[in-house]
Amino acid sequence: MSIQRSYPLRRTIATCLAWRWAFIAMLIMGGIHNDLSAQGLTRKGGGTFLGSGGTKTLRSHFVREHVERGRKQTVEGEFFLFQDGYAHFAVKAPVNQIITLRDSLMTIYYPDRNIGFYIIGNGPQLVPLVPGIMAALSADYGLSGLGFILEKQHIEGDTLNTEWRYNRADVDLGKFTLLSTYDRLVKVIYSMPGEKGEILTYISEYTDISGIEFPMRILTEHRKDGVIDYGDLRLSNFAIDVDIPDEVLHFKIPEDAEMEYVE
Repeated sequence: MSIQRSYPLRRTIATCLAWRWAFIAMLIMGGIHNDLSAQGLTRKGGGTFLGSGGTKTLRSHFVREHVERGRKQTVEGEFFLFQDGYAHFAVKAPVNQIITLRDSLMTIYYPDRNIGFYIIGNGPQLVPLVPGIMAALSADYGLSGLGFILEKQHIEGDTLNTEWRYNRADVDLGKFTLLSTYDRLVKVIYSMPGEKGEILTYISEYTDISGIEFPMRILTEHRKDGVIDYGDLRLSNFAIDVDIPDEVLHFKIPEDAEMEYVE
């Protein structure tokens, strides 16, 4: 395998056009680590979802449309998520791309060009697409685990509204407002620090799969400086504990691939 020398992340982004495809799939919501067992998800009637005796794998087809300043990009593919935190993304459009994540290492590989990146972080890498889906299954959107605390709550009709802020008064990370109806999280409003903008997330089309209601659609609006960017994530063929294809289960980078380390 051909290994190129390591470059600072910023320089690599600026000099390699292929890099911009690396994080197209990370447009939903970041900040939740890939240790999904920490979400404490449970099946209806009891029993763990991701844990001993529970679900071992998630699999879904996805289509992600993103409109930024009038320009539309569509990403399509399939993701696999394993109980131990390993994630595998097979992106089919607009480029053929494979992304894998385990602990602090993200691997991005382009089969058609036989090139790619090893991206090494200081901690667990973010999981593309999955955080928004999995966070929607948690009543607090995973905010407690990120250091946010409940500040206010009230009920309007059949909707529970809760407001969350970071637990340190000297650090302003903005505010989250969660709206839940019939125990389903349906809307998240993230107000950026200093009123610099907001991100609205709409969660819908819940489907019962093995006793867990998964959202099949997540819409986002990023509002800043009078400009609104849109994102639309749709899932289909969502399944748990299915047979995993060999090319996913035993995926390896070819020995003759040109790989670059990025730290």
